[in-house]
Amino acid sequence: MLEQRIAAVLEQHRPQLAELVHQAVDRELQALVAAELQRCNGTTPSAIRNGTRARPSGQPDTRLCRTCGQAKPRDGFEAGRAVCRGCRRAQHRERQRHHKEATAAPFPGAASPSSPAGIPATLSST
Repeated sequence: MLEQRIAAVLEQHRPQLAELVHQAVDRELQALVAAELQRCNGTTPSAIRNGTRARPSGQPDTRLCRTCGQAKPRDGFEAGRAVCRGCRRAQHRERQRHHKEATAAPFPGAASPSSPAGIPATLSST
């Protein structure tokens, strides 16, 4: 008889009880996730939402450049690149120098600055 009364009261208040259980589970789950993130990498859920994610603890403050092999500070690299900014600048200067040399060298039979426009140097001297 008592069990039937308890079952009837529970059935009558089931939606409110279910909501209270959902709220308690959500609070506990959020606390567990926050604790696990903090333990693993020093990041909190609010930092992830705000985009201020910290580097995992124990991760070095330097990276190795793929070109020169030197350990350099992380801010010396662009995001997603394995080559440091200094090496990238040197590579860019080398490409510019190579392009400048390639375009400055006259092609065989090309007009020289002293020959009339449009007439190859080999024809203008005859």
